[in-house]
Amino acid sequence: MDKIDIVENNSEEIEVVESLETEAVEVAEEVASEEKVAPKRTYRQPSYRSNRQFGWESLDTVQDDRKNELIQEVFNLQGDDNEVKIEEIQDEWNQIHVVGTDDRLETRFERAIERHTASKEAIDEAIERKKDLLQQAEEMKDSTRWNKTAEKYKSLQSKWRESGWAGEPDNDELWAKFQEVNDYFFQKRKEHFDNRVSRIEKAAEIKAELVEKAKEHHESVNWKETSSIMHNLMDEWKKAGFAGRGTDDALWAEFNEARQNFFQRQNEHFEELRQGQKVAFNVKTALVERAESLKDSTNFEETRVAMEELMEEWKEAGYSGRKHDNQLWTAFQGARDVF
Repeated sequence: MDKIDIVENNSEEIEVVESLETEAVEVAEEVASEEKVAPKRTYRQPSYRSNRQFGWESLDTVQDDRKNELIQEVFNLQGDDNEVKIEEIQDEWNQIHVVGTDDRLETRFERAIERHTASKEAIDEAIERKKDLLQQAEEMKDSTRWNKTAEKYKSLQSKWRESGWAGEPDNDELWAKFQEVNDYFFQKRKEHFDNRVSRIEKAAEIKAELVEKAKEHHESVNWKETSSIMHNLMDEWKKAGFAGRGTDDALWAEFNEARQNFFQRQNEHFEELRQGQKVAFNVKTALVERAESLKDSTNFEETRVAMEELMEEWKEAGYSGRKHDNQLWTAFQGARDVF
């Protein structure tokens, strides 16, 4: 082929390419001019790439590429609370999308939006669940029921792990607060058990002293004063705390034995008094009746001697109790006064 023919052929191809380029630009300008809604953000211009046939890519292909990019942007949001971003993506999609074309892309876009919405709902639910778990943790952080509360905290931790991702920044912020409350309780629990040995030793020392004091008074007959002492010792025993397994039981056995020895003797003493008062009541009741029978006698000397004898018996009868003694005395002395 002559050089002239080659030049002519190349000129024709250049004219075709230039014509196609001009046509593509005009189509793009037409599509842009038909849009009625102004874009909310600056969109990237279509990037035309050479293809095998003409050296230029069609506008539809460029738009499909951009649609794929928008779909990927939705997926990349990962449920973040970014509604402005979603609105911008949807606005751009509506501007470049024509109803009835590329149904597969339309379906993918709708699914991406649905997935984002579902992810956002899941995040909102996770936030509420974690806030509730945080509140429960805060409410029991000062508990001193160490073992039982520790189990509850472990249960809350398990539920926290199952509650799902709460999005950024809420997920990390809620976790930091939850962890802080957990650390607060478990640090107090650790300090409690670290000091437990010294507290046990101190309690054992205090209780050993209380045992000795109880033994000092267990033979006392000063019932009222010693009874008060024994009750005070018991109050101190309760405040002393746990003295260790085995040691605590042994000390309690000695302490309680001394207390029971005193109170048993006290009970026996007062039971004896009650029985004596009962006997005195019966004796004095009989003396009142005898005095009543003699009060009107005119055999004065003989009755005087009898009344004196009744008085001696009255003195020997003993105390008949607060409830009866004064009444019986009034009746007895009344009969004597009449005589």
